[in-house]
Amino acid sequence: MVNAQGEISFTGSGEFSGLMVSAQNLTMAAGGRLLIELDPAPVRENGFIPVGNLYTLTLFDSDGNEVAGNGTVMVEIPYRESVVEAQGLADELLLLHDGQQRSSSHIAERAVLVATLDGFGRFVVAIRDTPPTAKPHPLPLIEVGWDGYADAEQVLKNGDPIADPLRGIKVAQLGERVQLQGRETDISHKNYPAYDWELLSKPEGSAAQLTGTGREVEIIPDLVGRYIVQLTVADDQDSITITAGSYSYVEQNGEITSYCSFCHAGQYVGAAYKDIYGRDTLRDLITPWQESNHAAAYDNLDPVDRLDPVCLNCHTTGFLVTERNATAYDPGWGFADFFYDADGSGKTAADAPHLQGVNCESCHGPGGRDGTPPDSTGFQHPYQASLSQGPCMACHNIRPDEQISGRDYYYAWEGDLHVNAHYVVDGRIRVVDTYPCYHCHVGQYFIGRMHGKTLEPEVIEQPEGITCVVCHDPHDESGYGYQLRLAGEVAVQLKANSTSDDFIEMTFDAGTAAVCYSCHNAYITLPAVGEDLHGNQAEMMEGIGGYTYGEDIAGRTHGEVLVGDKCVACHMMAEHPSEPGKKVTTHQRRLYDGEDMFAADDYTVIGCKDCHVGEYALPAEGNRFDYGGRMSEIRDRLQELQQRINEVAGREDLQSPIIHNYAQSLSGNRLESVNRAAYNYLFVKRDGSFGLHNYPYAAELLRLSLEDLEGY
Repeated sequence: MVNAQGEISFTGSGEFSGLMVSAQNLTMAAGGRLLIELDPAPVRENGFIPVGNLYTLTLFDSDGNEVAGNGTVMVEIPYRESVVEAQGLADELLLLHDGQQRSSSHIAERAVLVATLDGFGRFVVAIRDTPPTAKPHPLPLIEVGWDGYADAEQVLKNGDPIADPLRGIKVAQLGERVQLQGRETDISHKNYPAYDWELLSKPEGSAAQLTGTGREVEIIPDLVGRYIVQLTVADDQDSITITAGSYSYVEQNGEITSYCSFCHAGQYVGAAYKDIYGRDTLRDLITPWQESNHAAAYDNLDPVDRLDPVCLNCHTTGFLVTERNATAYDPGWGFADFFYDADGSGKTAADAPHLQGVNCESCHGPGGRDGTPPDSTGFQHPYQASLSQGPCMACHNIRPDEQISGRDYYYAWEGDLHVNAHYVVDGRIRVVDTYPCYHCHVGQYFIGRMHGKTLEPEVIEQPEGITCVVCHDPHDESGYGYQLRLAGEVAVQLKANSTSDDFIEMTFDAGTAAVCYSCHNAYITLPAVGEDLHGNQAEMMEGIGGYTYGEDIAGRTHGEVLVGDKCVACHMMAEHPSEPGKKVTTHQRRLYDGEDMFAADDYTVIGCKDCHVGEYALPAEGNRFDYGGRMSEIRDRLQELQQRINEVAGREDLQSPIIHNYAQSLSGNRLESVNRAAYNYLFVKRDGSFGLHNYPYAAELLRLSLEDLEGY
């Protein structure tokens, strides 16, 4: 309210935390009021990008009429501190008043801009819109698309439908479809209006053409060589080279083998060739691969399956019907005829032993330059070590109708959640713009950490999300089950005590979920009262990291007692699509459909049924995971603690979001108590399981926090 002297003072809390307004000489509005409105997602304006909320301040007199007063107004306008710090924008901040830049001072400790102005209006902290060419975009302009086996187009060979997937790599075999995708936005996150594709060059005599329009085009290489495609969008332009060939082989002592074994069998270890993770590029990769299921994929087929094109499509290398029609004979270099002799050509699998199984070139692309097996006249080395999901998904997402009865594994993928982890957007930030987020959201960085190598963003040519090969090692060098890059023990840092900055390292056996634990932990030394945290599922599972007020919290938990393989035992279980009640391993990690766990359309409870039987059975309806009402209890306790924190913090709106530090508005013992409670609230809330991961620990943290706030 405006007092009788024409003065007003406002200090924000809750959603308006950090905002301060004071004004004088408002005699025309004495007895009136100031309306403050918040827009959390303001749009670009006049060449500026907002980095905080937009605040609209409107003055009314005592009769409710809007007043266009020009009194002296002093404001402190907050910005999103995490965005500014992550982007390094502190020196670029400016204050906009009604869309125009105004003189201001920066108080970094409070994350605000301060100014004295004439009049109210719209206020927001912003930076100048960076031209698209001012710095490199974190993502390439052109990417190679993939679709996966289950979603692929199908072609017929002698009436049998055979998948024709896009593999997502730029080293292709002759006759293979290669899809190119243009990036959606420029560096300022503006959508491109149009895409201009051009095939700049191709091998002499090639009839290949680009097909398609808009963001996606395709090309099918028909001759060995390089195909250079250029994309022009607005002020951006880039090109990509597609290298096409056959699969490499050499005949030696009457045997046909791959060229790869000449260099990658360990005979040149110590040479000055390193990958970005610091490993010897020429280390022995052949030996572990030879002992893997990939190498034995063809040998493991029984005689009947060796005649089945559905099996051959994935258990061999280069099985492709390049003619893509029903005339049977394949005149191209698709190599289907070596294994599926339906055309009378006389070719057999014995003529192409280097194509039996899933070999190096299944994922890295073919390296043969000339010839048709068994006569080789050349080799090329268009090396590609992409982390793309494409080569894996070309086989590892079998359609339910093709799942073989009696098998334990039904491959399904969850969609974009992990694959596009590097695309997550927070305001104007993309994860690949934000170096601290590389730890878990960019696949190359995560692999580097597992090898003790800290990567800098500039060494990662094309950032990828958490794809198959981030968690699994195609070469099987680790020796862990399921070709995992990591299994067993994972270390987590904890504070030695609540008043010390010293820490201790605790080690937990996560089993096959070690890779999950390596990302899904808070990555700061806990408990960290007053600091922001997220991704603390590992700590919640193990019952560590919360602020326990000196108490020893113990109890039976899923992580410690009931589940051996932690995350995997629940999140990677599904019901067989054609055998009801049969539990199979999958990668469809979400356990419910929909946004609200308490009102989902469907729940995946097959992984729970081994234990939850009889008196321990799960609810038959509603939230299937709400055993004994425990999840509902944690949800209600969270709501209770949220209201209590807001009450003690002096907020009018008791439903205001909880923040990690209340130092801007509180001090002394009250600040310490509120920050401790807020930390535990966020610890339980951001775990996301509502106690399902560790009910005793979550329930006790909330109880202790509520108890600590008593008396305020």
